[in-house]
Amino acid sequence: MDIIGNGYSNFLPGNGLYLDPDGSTSNAGKLSSKSIFVFGARDLVNLLFKLAGDQRNNGNNSVMVSLGSLFNESFILPPTQDFTTFTDSFTVASDTSAKLAFEGVGEDNIGLLIDDVTLTKSVPEPASLIVIFGLGAFGVTSLPKRKQEKVAVKA
Repeated sequence: MDIIGNGYSNFLPGNGLYLDPDGSTSNAGKLSSKSIFVFGARDLVNLLFKLAGDQRNNGNNSVMVSLGSLFNESFILPPTQDFTTFTDSFTVASDTSAKLAFEGVGEDNIGLLIDDVTLTKSVPEPASLIVIFGLGAFGVTSLPKRKQEKVAVKA
């Protein structure tokens, strides 16, 4: 894994620092998040990242992006491809946890370039809960009225 840009092998000036997972050891690397991300059922997950071609080689390179069992996809780009934003959104089916990983595929010291990785989640408010809370509020406001009517009948 190499950190490149900003003066050292800056193949795409103006993009700051970025990663080459194929590194300089003839062994492609795997970058994995230190944190384990926890997701609940029905969480909406948004994954955004930029990839570019290696800018040096004549062959296509690839990288495998994974988020546990929630997301697994291989990306192949031509060598001259500029940074391109990739996004994916999905809803989690059941409670789970996962690490985010980018794994270089190849052994030629030159791989795709990775930049600007963002992972977010949100918990959408289901319409059914709104209906339940709405009915519950209606029942609570109606309850004192019923008690008053019963008291009036007994008196």
